[in-house]
Amino acid sequence: MNSKNSSTYTKEEWEQLIKDIYKGRCIVCLKPYVTIHEIIPKSQRPHSWRTLQNCVPICYKCHREIHSSGTKNWVKELKQLQQKRIKDFWGMGNEICG
Repeated sequence: MNSKNSSTYTKEEWEQLIKDIYKGRCIVCLKPYVTIHEIIPKSQRPHSWRTLQNCVPICYKCHREIHSSGTKNWVKELKQLQQKRIKDFWGMGNEICG
């Protein structure tokens, strides 16, 4: 994996990196992704939100569901899906997302 610090990526490079890791698929439903979602919101981690551990690709439908679910805690579920997808796609776990 590229040793470049995440803060030095352009927005386009960062999105491409996330897209490549997850093979262009939504982490929840596996449909083509549309946007990058922060597992822990940028507002709660203003200086460290853009990490491989915190950013996942997601489609509009799933993104809407996450943001409209109100009380449901998606953090744990997204972290579990993140590990599962990496293992499914690459045959490895924490090596990519620490």
